[in-house]
Amino acid sequence: MSISYRDDIYLAIRTIRFAKMRSLLTVLGIIIGIVSVVTIVSISKGIEKQVSNQINSAGKAVIQIKPGVIEKKNSSDILGNLNSLSNINTVSSLTQSDIKSVQSTPGVEASSGINIISGQLSTTNGNFSEVVMGTGYQFPTVINHQLEYGEYFDPYSDDIYQAVIGKNLADKLFGNKVPLGQSFDFHGQTFIVRGIFKQFDSAPLSTSADFNNAVFIPYQTAENLTNNTAPIYEILAKASSVNNVDEVVNSINKNLLKLHGGQQDFTVLKQSESMALTTSVLNSLTYLISIVASIALVVGGVGIMNITLVSISERTKEIGIRKAIGATNTQILMQFLIESSVLSIFGGILGVIVSFIVDYIIGATTSLSPIIDLPTLGLAFMISLLIGVLFGSIPAFKAARKDPILALRYE
Repeated sequence: MSISYRDDIYLAIRTIRFAKMRSLLTVLGIIIGIVSVVTIVSISKGIEKQVSNQINSAGKAVIQIKPGVIEKKNSSDILGNLNSLSNINTVSSLTQSDIKSVQSTPGVEASSGINIISGQLSTTNGNFSEVVMGTGYQFPTVINHQLEYGEYFDPYSDDIYQAVIGKNLADKLFGNKVPLGQSFDFHGQTFIVRGIFKQFDSAPLSTSADFNNAVFIPYQTAENLTNNTAPIYEILAKASSVNNVDEVVNSINKNLLKLHGGQQDFTVLKQSESMALTTSVLNSLTYLISIVASIALVVGGVGIMNITLVSISERTKEIGIRKAIGATNTQILMQFLIESSVLSIFGGILGVIVSFIVDYIIGATTSLSPIIDLPTLGLAFMISLLIGVLFGSIPAFKAARKDPILALRYE
């Protein structure tokens, strides 16, 4: 780097230091845009990692049957659009007959219907609004996850009001990490805690529920509490072998089509397809939010262009003096391009710092685990530099073309 360029960078940094508030307001749009882009990309990467962990933990033999139709691309069998990512709040097309059909399908080792019901849990420590899921007794086998304490539901027990809870919820509800035998009230019934799951690294087969803070009750009990009105969120099945997953998927799909009168109002997914679906949706969301964020970046770029024009106007005589002692148009051009780029990168640095703070808050308060990696940081700084060059070029060219005589006479 030449001495001239080092001096220009030093001058740009000194300008930012002497006008901190003006510089901060100038790059505010860039900060907002960078925070938006980095945050959504880091959340997307975090969810992709969660889904990958789900496949590794639950196993590739798990099959999901969801209400609604998912379109598949015929050429590569990669999932396209989904009518809805979450079917909790929609009318489910799945029925009790579908659950029985999946259970009896040849090649299915274990299966479980899942429904989710709302309501408050009441304990001696107060009332809590938590996710309550109705599941079959084979649920732990399907998701390949064990209990740390106690046992899961006994299908032959007459006690239908029993529950298993996530590890994080145990201390929250009861102030006790092993509250076996303790009770809570839900929908007017008293449930006894029968077991506590081991810690989930991520919510298996779900990006919307935190299983460490969920309550699991028998499926039929959930149906009874809601008078058989609780919609079936999904049906899970586990093939007896990874090698016959495709065959089991085809059999399940064929049997359900018969039950639904030939109407394809459900979708049977392999684990690889579930991951492709999540990735596709996340990429679409990332793209859309990035477009919105680009508006803030453009606003920030216009701010840099305006402040550079003001700076050129204030320093017209300086430009004339530099040209009079031999500075070329290229040197003047580079001086102001470097100033606008340094200002833009300054906004990018602040944007990344704020992004780390935002991602930390998201990670601490939700089940999401955003990931900021080096490519994401590189993208943020490249965007910042590009904005500085693009929006600083017009004022820089204007400064470079100034007539030295007129510039020296400028008052």
